[in-house]
Amino acid sequence: MKRAWLLPLSVLVAIPIALQKPHSEKAPESYRGAIQGYVVDADGQPIVGARVFALPHVGGFPRPPETAVTTAKGEFLLTQAQVGANSVFASKNGDGYPDTTFAAFTDGVVSVPQVNVNAGSTAAGVVVELKKGGQLSGTVSDFQTKKPIVGAEIVISRADDPHLYVAFRSDTAGHFTMDVPARPFNVQISQPGYTTWENGELAPHSKGPPICVAPATRREFSMALKRNPKENTNRE
Repeated sequence: MKRAWLLPLSVLVAIPIALQKPHSEKAPESYRGAIQGYVVDADGQPIVGARVFALPHVGGFPRPPETAVTTAKGEFLLTQAQVGANSVFASKNGDGYPDTTFAAFTDGVVSVPQVNVNAGSTAAGVVVELKKGGQLSGTVSDFQTKKPIVGAEIVISRADDPHLYVAFRSDTAGHFTMDVPARPFNVQISQPGYTTWENGELAPHSKGPPICVAPATRREFSMALKRNPKENTNRE
């Protein structure tokens, strides 16, 4: 998945999610520190099961970074934070809270907390406030055969700044799902040999208006791509 990052990180490897139980305010290693805090919604209510991790501003990024999952109180504890300035990110995919590590999705968080970590101690009381977004999903298929198109590229870009985008591919059923902030986005679906679908219209037609998903709602599309005329001629 291609990511347009808020911080200068080009690739994030798969992150195993492990439940971290807050227990001590003393970091286990003298050259590292800890970050304790809470993830809440716009009303200040705790978000249970949110994924949280920190990225240092200097010195390179840990691969993979330590992650924590919030408790019933919305609490998290990261015990291996790098000393110095860190940004703390949180998300809860599948529940309408967009992944705020995508620069295009930073509207999904009120602010990305900046935390200074000291060796052997805990930066406590950090609050990450997430805003509820909506869910965008769809199924990409061949217009003629009706069969799903596997690996079609989906690009979701900000309507106000196309340079901020998220790119990924449809699964083995031609399906995709993504939590997005409640703001206008351009959605483009493409696959070699097919015409491009953009905001509800197939090329060569002009793209449709930007797509916006209201908070706590779901919008689902059926994208039937037509083969390019040249591709059809070559197949005959």
